[in-house]
Amino acid sequence: MSPGRIKRRGLFDAAKVEEIITARTEYQQDYSDLLALLTFELWSQQWAD
Repeated sequence: MSPGRIKRRGLFDAAKVEEIITARTEYQQDYSDLLALLTFELWSQQWAD
């Protein structure tokens, strides 16, 4: 989930995605939103790119 790829797709705010990743890896135990973003990224790489 590189910021460049996120910006290129234009579907999500790259700064917000980075904030979610940082918050989940450093502070919180609930990874459901991060898992949803990663799942979407993998789907997009397979079917949309």
